[in-house]
Amino acid sequence: MGISAYIMPKKEIKIPDGVREIGEGAFKNCSEPKKISIPNSVVKINSAAFSGCKNLKEVELSENLAEIPLFCFESCENLKTVHLNKKPENIEITAFAGCSNLQYIEFPESFPLDIKYESGVIIEYY
Repeated sequence: MGISAYIMPKKEIKIPDGVREIGEGAFKNCSEPKKISIPNSVVKINSAAFSGCKNLKEVELSENLAEIPLFCFESCENLKTVHLNKKPENIEITAFAGCSNLQYIEFPESFPLDIKYESGVIIEYY
């Protein structure tokens, strides 16, 4: 079962448990959400799924997500906090392109630090 942005405007979006995949551009340019929670049933997010969500401030990702794809959160200019619940195998280089206010990424302790990030981003291990 996949999901697309056929939703009523909401400030907080909780993807329903049981959803396994979020489609390409599913929430692209949705201006309402400020927080998105993705349950552990989600194993795949396709590219640009949340691109251009201008008011998005916080994201909590599934612990079963293997990759954060190209342009996933591109131009989410108010995104400040990202919670990674487990180690994704890959974070594409443009996953957070244009997220000029990104301040905090919570990584699992085992995450390798061979990634590039813009200065000013706080990384905390749990």
